[in-house]
Amino acid sequence: MKDDSDEFSDLFAEVPLRQAPSMDSTRLAHAALNDEWQFAVARKRKQLRRWQGLSMAAGVMLVAMVGMLMWPENQYDTLQVRSAPHLLIDSQRVNEDIFNIKAEQRILALSQASLSAGDLQLRLAAGTELIWNDRSEIQLKKGQIYADAKGKSTLLVHTPYGTVADIGTQFLVTLLENELQASVREGTIIVESDNSQHIASPRESEAAVVVLSENNVHQYFETKTNSRWDWVHNTATSYESERVADLLSLIAQDLGKHIEYESKGVEASVATMRISGALNPAKPRETLDIITRSSNLSYAENQRTIKIGRLH
Repeated sequence: MKDDSDEFSDLFAEVPLRQAPSMDSTRLAHAALNDEWQFAVARKRKQLRRWQGLSMAAGVMLVAMVGMLMWPENQYDTLQVRSAPHLLIDSQRVNEDIFNIKAEQRILALSQASLSAGDLQLRLAAGTELIWNDRSEIQLKKGQIYADAKGKSTLLVHTPYGTVADIGTQFLVTLLENELQASVREGTIIVESDNSQHIASPRESEAAVVVLSENNVHQYFETKTNSRWDWVHNTATSYESERVADLLSLIAQDLGKHIEYESKGVEASVATMRISGALNPAKPRETLDIITRSSNLSYAENQRTIKIGRLH
């Protein structure tokens, strides 16, 4: 009597051995599998392209994007007008200091304008046109926009040549006829097009610049007081703090510089100073003049610093 193993051996003995595939067949199968894999990877990369750059912003960027995706269709954002004598929303002149704006509305600055939305501060050069999506995303159609997120909010600026995403940044986006220019003085920006992604951060005394056109991209450094920022320095805005030290710091940041003090005694004295009343919108240096004179202080500038001393 045969056991089970003998019966199975006899059964499989009658089955002819499977012939090994030829080398050509093997190569074809591997090639087909590789093509499928590459196609799947390319499709996934295309789906995730926008998110790969933003992942560097960790939780801050993720919260912003989730908020964008979940934004109610009819939700309004509140914009505060700091200085905008000739601002149009959907061709209607804005006369209020605070107004509501919703997605897809068009903003046109006929003159330089200063706006804020929550922690985000915006300045628009004369002739700038954009479409508002929400406080974390806009579409720049033409002109120049300066954004200061104060390290608390995130902004995506879409253009025909690519998207600029900031990570707690002070940055400038210029849209020209045939290229996009993005310059960053604080923090980091990610400039992304369909075919490339570039991360830029400033040096201690230099701003990083990314120039993106349809067929080319290059990156370089320049001084933080380069003339491209002049219109920002000449745009009236308002500063909201009663502490003189804070106001001096905010103005210095707007000018691409930092504050130094003539002595420790001056620094200690300024730390206790307050102003009374609200400051009217003015250019940064005009506000600097007002604050220092009213506080019996003096200042001297160079390319990197504003040194504060006592008024003699």
